[in-house]
Amino acid sequence: MKPFIGTGRGKAHFPRMGCFRKAGLFLVFYALAATPPAFPAAAGTPVLPDKAPVPTPCPKTQCPQTRHPQATSDAGSPELPAKVPKPVEKPAPSVKEAIGRLEERPKLERPSPPAAPAQLACRADLEKLGLGFTEKPPVADPLGCAIPNPLEVTRLSGSITIKPAAIMNCALSDALSRFMTGVVSPEAQKVFGSPVAGIEQASAYVCRDRHGTETMSEHAFGNAIDIASFILKDGTVIDVKDYAGSDPKSPAFLAYVRKAACGPFRTVLGPGADADHSQHFHFDLEPRHSLQPFCQ
Repeated sequence: MKPFIGTGRGKAHFPRMGCFRKAGLFLVFYALAATPPAFPAAAGTPVLPDKAPVPTPCPKTQCPQTRHPQATSDAGSPELPAKVPKPVEKPAPSVKEAIGRLEERPKLERPSPPAAPAQLACRADLEKLGLGFTEKPPVADPLGCAIPNPLEVTRLSGSITIKPAAIMNCALSDALSRFMTGVVSPEAQKVFGSPVAGIEQASAYVCRDRHGTETMSEHAFGNAIDIASFILKDGTVIDVKDYAGSDPKSPAFLAYVRKAACGPFRTVLGPGADADHSQHFHFDLEPRHSLQPFCQ
C-alpha cells in the first residue's frame, strides 16, 4: 500500500520513489565519510602505547660519567718537548775498519771429511817419515780456493822445522820432506859442514790467483810453498835473496838446490825468473799436460 499525501485541494498525491532513493544514498555516504576506515595492523609492526613512561633519573654516584675520548687521552699523555732532538749521525766505517770487524768474527770450525784411501796412505807415509802435522778443517772458499784435507805442518822428517807452520796438502808435505832430508840437508852438510835444521817459509796456502792473470795459484790449493831461507844446525842462515851474494858458498848451494828441485816438483821459480820470485824459491806440484816440469 503506497503512502497517501494530501494536497489540500481535494486530490490525493503519491511522491515518486526516486526521491527516497537519493535520500538514502546521501545518508550512506555521509556515514562513511564521518567514520574513518579501520585497517588491520601490518604483520610485525609494533603497537605503540598511548603514553610512554617517563625515565627516572638515577643518582650521580651510580650513573656512569661519559667523557670525550680526546679529553681522557690528553689527561694521561706526557707533554712533548718544544723541539725534538735529531739523532747523531755516525760516520760510515772505513774499509780498513770493516775488514777488521770481519776478521774479529769467530770462524766456524768444520770437521774434516773422511780421508780417501790415497789420503790415508799418504798420511801413513808422513807418520813413518816423522813429520809433525795437525789435521785441519777443509778449505772451501767462494773464489775457488780449496783443500779437502789440509794439514798444518810444523816439522819435516829429520827434525827440520818449518816456521811459521805451513798449511799444505799431504802430497806437497811428503815431497817437501823427502827433498829436504834427501837432497838439501846432505848438500848443506857437504858445503857448510852443517845439516839443515829448519826453513823459513814466505807463504804456503794463500787464496789468490797468479800475479797478472786470472788463473788460480797453486797456493790456493795448498799445493805450493815459498822458501825464503834455510837455517843450518850451527845457526847459519842462507837467504834465497842472496842468490848472487859475495860469499861463493851460498850462491853455489842455492843454485844446486834450485836445479835439484826441478823434477821432484813440477814448478820451480826463483831469483831471476821474475820480480815476484826475486827473494824466495817457489816449489809446487801443479799437474801439467806436459811430462816436463817448468823450471826457471
